[in-house]
Amino acid sequence: LDLLRGGSHVTAGPRHVLRARCGAYDYHVCVSVPAEKRKYLAAFRLSDALPTIAIPLDPGVNPVSVALQSLLNRAYQTGRYDQLLEYDGPCDPPLTPEQAAWAASVLAK
Repeated sequence: LDLLRGGSHVTAGPRHVLRARCGAYDYHVCVSVPAEKRKYLAAFRLSDALPTIAIPLDPGVNPVSVALQSLLNRAYQTGRYDQLLEYDGPCDPPLTPEQAAWAASVLAK
């Protein structure tokens, strides 16, 4: 799960492949299945909910669906990030005007 806003990606999903498959994106998820030489890629924008992804297990075993947004919400709530993080400063790297408008509307709620 790559939630970096700058620098190099930390996953096995190359940028040019993601752009070709998904178009514009801010973040992405990559699940690699080395034995099968394939990757599951899902890209999403800042304003999108995180996707539900299939995590492959052993060959012949159905993948397990993982709702990433629910996991992130739970980690945010139980980790008390709403009390620990400060959202009043500028982002680095800066948000695009579209992202900034979306973030302002979320913070206003």
